Amino acid sequence: MSDDINYIPDSLILGKNVVIEENVYIGENVTIGHNTVILEGTYIGDNVLIGANCVLGIKPGGNKKMRKAEDSLNPLHIHSNTRIGQPCYDIYKYSNT
Repeated sequence: MSDDINYIPDSLILGKNVVIEENVYIGENVTIGHNTVILEGTYIGDNVLIGANCVLGIKPGGNKKMRKAEDSLNPLHIHSNTRIGQPCYDIYKYSNT
């Protein structure tokens, strides 16, 4: 993980091979599954479960039309008490606590 991350709480549970880019906010009691990527500028609220093999956030593409459309998008905001993707029940084995 990068040193430029805004906020990551002690209650975060991470799976294996998770990548978190710069300028990401992660709320309390969040679980992120194995092989997941959280892209720059993403906001994740409290009590969120993100399953394995997810890619979350907005990343500029190589196509000029796509890049122009993505420039007008706000960063990804995942509200509290949300579940995304397939739950990964063995993730607690790899907790950072």
